[in-house]
Amino acid sequence: VIFSVIFYGEKLGGPQAFAVLIIVFGIILACINLNDVRNFGIFGIARGVPFALVTSVLWGLVFFLFRIPVDVIGPLLTAFLIEFGVFLVSAAWVFGSKGSFKAPDKKSVVILVLTAVCGVFGLLFFNMGIRIADVSMVSAITFSSPFISIIFGRLYFKERLRLPQYIASAFLILGIIMISYF
Repeated sequence: VIFSVIFYGEKLGGPQAFAVLIIVFGIILACINLNDVRNFGIFGIARGVPFALVTSVLWGLVFFLFRIPVDVIGPLLTAFLIEFGVFLVSAAWVFGSKGSFKAPDKKSVVILVLTAVCGVFGLLFFNMGIRIADVSMVSAITFSSPFISIIFGRLYFKERLRLPQYIASAFLILGIIMISYF
């Protein structure tokens, strides 16, 4: 969102900026265990937070930059080329690594293929979204995906949700509604 406002000159109105802040707060609340914050253990490498922070900045940059190829070659070809590039890098990593490669079982293959298909269509729909709307708005909605993770974690893995996750879900839904209507 920040990159889009600075480099693409996208304008955020007051309600939209507030909605983005609500979404960011919801994401933070969904992803951070408050007990770790109280114990000051949140930034330890073992918690993965430093990696997550670097990832969020890099993904923000990548999704901001997707607008360039989408404008030039379109959403479908952009999604195909990006996902094909990821496949090639992954294949080179597997075959170039010193360790042995063991073929996964059938259930893992199904989950892997389903994950890849969801990733391809997610990227395609993101690309289609930034073709017709501001990257800052589409990105804010896209990155509220922890809400989906919370839902699937509860339904599929039978995870017990904590109060902050319920509150985070409410913030994410509120932010999405506010961005959609203001």
